[in-house]
Amino acid sequence: MPQQLIERQTGRTIYRYRPREMSGALPPVLYKYLPLAYAQAMIERGALVFSTLSWFQNFEDHERGDEFEGTHKYFPVGGLEGTRTERDGKPHPPVTFKLPNDSLQSKAKGRDHIFIYSTSLRSGLTQFSNPTTPSLCVEIYNPMMFFTRLRAVLQLTPGAKPQTLIHDTVNYYSVADPPGNVHALPDRLVMNKHERFRDQHEYRFAFGRKRDVFDFENVEYQLVRDRSRQPRQILNERDHRMLVKVGSLADCCRLL
Repeated sequence: MPQQLIERQTGRTIYRYRPREMSGALPPVLYKYLPLAYAQAMIERGALVFSTLSWFQNFEDHERGDEFEGTHKYFPVGGLEGTRTERDGKPHPPVTFKLPNDSLQSKAKGRDHIFIYSTSLRSGLTQFSNPTTPSLCVEIYNPMMFFTRLRAVLQLTPGAKPQTLIHDTVNYYSVADPPGNVHALPDRLVMNKHERFRDQHEYRFAFGRKRDVFDFENVEYQLVRDRSRQPRQILNERDHRMLVKVGSLADCCRLL
């Protein structure tokens, strides 16, 4: 059950889940795909690069970038169905109507302040390599030790809110499927990706730079015309990438 808190400035009631309620079970093993130099830095120094949801939205790499990061798009077959209950500002008997060309999109408001570290549940993946920068696979053979080190270092990391640290398996969805409760839960939006990325078998670690990033209904909704594209933003890497150094991981990670 979420905690009920009163926002000091507005007096509004907010609902906040505990990290353990937003996290899934840690698997027995995880994998991280990186170029050689970064793979070595991860094992030897525990150099972990986190990126915001906004960074991934605007990242042009087709395999890693996703314009719907932190977003759930609902676009049912036949279009959205709506109900009008007023006209010209006055109450009106309910009238249903169709929006055949619009999707309903729910976005995490804190997408500029939610940092993600992606791993995979599968070894042997090849889609992250290319001829100029081949990727190697780091096996995280003790995820609990990895997580414990990360949590301890975030306690000392300026700007990080370690009490928001969560982890879970990514869920892959079809835009035609009803969103259930995902649309109102930023932590679920973080762990939710379009089905075209299903072959990544992703497992994520995430934390916020603000305490409220995962609060219930800390989201924004938009009706978006089908096939319309949001312009890519030019983001400052300093604000959207964070290097977290947890120390040597040689006792829980190895190069395959």
